[in-house]
Amino acid sequence: MSAPDANGANVLRREFSLWSAFAFAFAFISPIVALYGIFGLALAAAGPSFWWGFALVFAGQFLVALVFAVLVSRWPLEGSIYQWSRRLLGTTYGWLAGWVYMWTLVIAMATVALGAAGFVANIAGV
Repeated sequence: MSAPDANGANVLRREFSLWSAFAFAFAFISPIVALYGIFGLALAAAGPSFWWGFALVFAGQFLVALVFAVLVSRWPLEGSIYQWSRRLLGTTYGWLAGWVYMWTLVIAMATVALGAAGFVANIAGV
């Protein structure tokens, strides 16, 4: 969240509100919901080797989480990947990283909604 300071410039506020907690929890729950959506399909298509692929992807995601943990410990900034990328490699790269991340989230949320639609349809009896 940003708010104007005494000079009228926008300044990022460091806060963790109820809405922030909800958004944070939703972002972490969404990949789990997506996994439930593709679990049957992936197991049917890949068979038992699905678990090796799952372990490989989990290891990669864990490494990404560790990289972000190191970045957060060094630069505790609000603003997600844009702020980190901007500080590391400059404004242009920060903008590009923010743009790609935004589209990643849009596509991920659409995928989760598509996967959840089957569950909701079964619950509703459609």
